[in-house]
Amino acid sequence: AGECVGLRTTYYCRCKSPFYGTNCDKRIGKREELMDELNTPDQELQEYKRDLEEDTEDLRRAIADENILENME
Repeated sequence: AGECVGLRTTYYCRCKSPFYGTNCDKRIGKREELMDELNTPDQELQEYKRDLEEDTEDLRRAIADENILENME
């Protein structure tokens, strides 16, 4: 896809704008696309890590919800 950089838990790929994600399958909106031109790779990396943390948080919540449902039965 794009150039990939190994991170501790996963890897970050630089894709051709406006796509992003490990498989370049995510697409950013027009506003972000304009911002993207101003971004340094470092900023992109920070944003990527933040997105990743949010995904992890969502996953954790989903797992917690399932555990709660199991406990209620």
